[in-house]
Amino acid sequence: PALQEKAMGAAGPALQEKATSGPALQENTGGPVRWHGGLLTLSQAEATLFALGIRADTGALSYADTTPRDGHALVWLMERGASQHAIAEFGHTRLSAAQRDVLSHALFTTSRSVHEGLKLGTVHLDSGRGFMGGMAAVAEELISLMGLDVVLMAVTHQNTKDQVFISLIGRASVRAKTVDLNAVMRHWSGGGHPAAAAASFRLQSKGDDAIAEARAALEEAHGIVLSQVPKQVTAADLMTTRVFACSPDETMDDARAFMLRVDRKAAPVVDGGGKLLGMLKYRDVMKAAQAAKGSQLVKGWMRRDTLTVPPDTPLDELEEILLEQSTGRLPVVSEDGRLLGLVTRTDVLRQRKLYSE
Repeated sequence: PALQEKAMGAAGPALQEKATSGPALQENTGGPVRWHGGLLTLSQAEATLFALGIRADTGALSYADTTPRDGHALVWLMERGASQHAIAEFGHTRLSAAQRDVLSHALFTTSRSVHEGLKLGTVHLDSGRGFMGGMAAVAEELISLMGLDVVLMAVTHQNTKDQVFISLIGRASVRAKTVDLNAVMRHWSGGGHPAAAAASFRLQSKGDDAIAEARAALEEAHGIVLSQVPKQVTAADLMTTRVFACSPDETMDDARAFMLRVDRKAAPVVDGGGKLLGMLKYRDVMKAAQAAKGSQLVKGWMRRDTLTVPPDTPLDELEEILLEQSTGRLPVVSEDGRLLGLVTRTDVLRQRKLYSE
């Protein structure tokens, strides 16, 4: 069924394009077709199967290589009666008891590492005699449950002749933008998508030597993934160095006028030597104005417990701090406390390249 879904997913957009081109292309469909009023007709079951295939092929339209063509085909299939009830029932993979046992074992035996901010997991599993299907679904559950960016799974099994075979399975999250698992698996004549790929082959050795060979292949795949991950940028690379700052000795009225002029909701407070003393928020200057305390000095209102980062802080740590501390900006300071710049949430989002604009 999984192979059927995959084939249907790949054929779905092409089918929709042929169908909307008219019956002149009947001979190119590769089999009997039904036309009505110049349009190709599908049964509800056929439309549903193609829709399930597109869902599997594109990760429910979530894979980075999903195109508008996939979306158009899915809408076209829904207009032709694809059953949402069936898609809801069969579109989510349910692990069998055997798969759940494998997943449970994998959760305890997966080796975790972090490379340039990317969280990777590798695990070797042996299913004994006989092939166990559905390991790709186990890999997808594993990457989700362990919060990994990339998971590499090696599953070995023996046939009746004691020959040992291995299935290498890779899955990557959207955060692993530079990782191409399709390229990784091509080293063993496998393939797939950049975010989901696999390879299967027979090992040359048996017994303990085969296990060592399987783990060597897993380690090689891990090394290829590491080579695809670039060095992380740091706060020094991301920070804005043109910073609008306040003086501790100016009045709150002056600070309010300044923040309105430069359109900032917060401003660092620095002394004459550029040393960071604290942060002043716009709501603080508004409180001072409403309380008729605009003549008071900034140093009496500024927040001194300001969270700062050094310039060599990597991107993943910056992202974690911004999320956990619910702050929109981080002052970057030198060892002697001088303000070097600011890193904002926008800087981090722009670096993640989630949007083309």
